[in-house]
Amino acid sequence: MSYQDDVRIVHRRTPESAAMVAETKRAMAITAKINRLTFDDADEVRALFSELIGKKVDDRFLLIPPFYATGGNETRVGRNVFINQNCTLYDLGGITIADDVMIGPNVSIITSGHPLDPSQRRSVAAKPIVIERNVWIAAGATIIGGVTVGENSVVAAGSVVTKDVPPNTLTGGNPSRVIRTVSAWAIQLWRSLASASVSIASGTWSSASSPSSSTFVALPHATTNSPATSSPWSSSLQCGSGCAPMSLRPRRKAHAGRWPACSVDVHPFQACSCNPASSGGLVTLPV
Repeated sequence: MSYQDDVRIVHRRTPESAAMVAETKRAMAITAKINRLTFDDADEVRALFSELIGKKVDDRFLLIPPFYATGGNETRVGRNVFINQNCTLYDLGGITIADDVMIGPNVSIITSGHPLDPSQRRSVAAKPIVIERNVWIAAGATIIGGVTVGENSVVAAGSVVTKDVPPNTLTGGNPSRVIRTVSAWAIQLWRSLASASVSIASGTWSSASSPSSSTFVALPHATTNSPATSSPWSSSLQCGSGCAPMSLRPRRKAHAGRWPACSVDVHPFQACSCNPASSGGLVTLPV
């Protein structure tokens, strides 16, 4: 085994090659057991996946068979990770999946390949892949070795990701490119609202310190404590004193590399435009 520019290279007919083949056989035996299970066998799936990677996954880990892998010793998985049907992991170069990651069906995370040099092509070359916290990889995407997908980012369906994805962005295409940003303030809002106890149904609002800006938009709370299962936008929004209702529609293209606050959603939604001097008690964020 050798390293060239941070690439792990395993040559044929070496002890490292034999170990790689043995690990592949071990992984295929375990995944064959996983693939005989169903959605209702979640505990057994977790136990077998834990055996595959050599570390117990948490009780919120969910994998829906079938699932395929050529190894597991180089895979690290965080908490509350979801892996949908028909996904494939090749972890020779090392795969790190952080907390709260969602991986859609038919996704391939492939750290290994072969050198371009024809004389070396029977060797195996591998680079690590890192999927940071709260990433969503949509159906049919492929992540290639050497890539880090930044926190909170979304990889669009069918994408082929060959370069690092910045945090808080949507990337798509083949090869993938950044399409737009995901507003960082919106992500912080989701987190704060998820722990709040207020509801737009009762006409109450959570409070937050007002940023130093002359124009604000106030967003209503979701009807439950789980933003993932409930829409936060009110169909009949009532704005408080000093605020006026407004409709926001996200732009489809980036403007000077920046996105307006309303780009958090792909659909139009209602909000309140507020004067910071008289918007006490509302969630206020800069436009």
